[in-house]
Amino acid sequence: MIYICSDNELMERVKNGDKQAFEELVLLHRRTAIGFACRFIKDSYLAEDIVQESFAAIYINRYNYKPKSSFKAFLFAVIRNKCIDYLRKNKGIVAVNYGEEELISEELSLDELVEHEQKLIYAKKLLDNLSNEYRSAFWLYEYEGFSYKEIAEIMGKSLPQIKIMLYRARCKIQKYVKEDMQYEK
Repeated sequence: MIYICSDNELMERVKNGDKQAFEELVLLHRRTAIGFACRFIKDSYLAEDIVQESFAAIYINRYNYKPKSSFKAFLFAVIRNKCIDYLRKNKGIVAVNYGEEELISEELSLDELVEHEQKLIYAKKLLDNLSNEYRSAFWLYEYEGFSYKEIAEIMGKSLPQIKIMLYRARCKIQKYVKEDMQYEK
């Protein structure tokens, strides 16, 4: 029987000097971490740099890690803070390069791939209409599957604030969809 370690168990091994355990953590979370950073930075290359810096900071400070919640929630909090720092330092810089989504599939026809890509573009357009905080909360809940409590920890907000943010984000998205539907008529 193969035993798979939890993220927090891997971090305990990292604290004890196990570099392979840290590499496993990076491989497990790198892709979703870059996707999350792209919600702030909107440039896949910069997002990748920030994620790399975040992992490096976690490794350097590994002895201070205390598993209050999931490692992924901790990682996303570090990434969020680094993204905010970057945006503050680089006011006026607007980046619009989204990382390409992998749409290669043997199971989908070309028409299905095109339709899927159009849905992704529309979803990105809807999310771009939201403020950074609303977009982050919505992304963390809908796409990353974090609980309200974990989102509150990641974003440094209270649980009621997160509930309100998600409610308002959903309302704004519904409003934009209704406006698009009226515009198309």
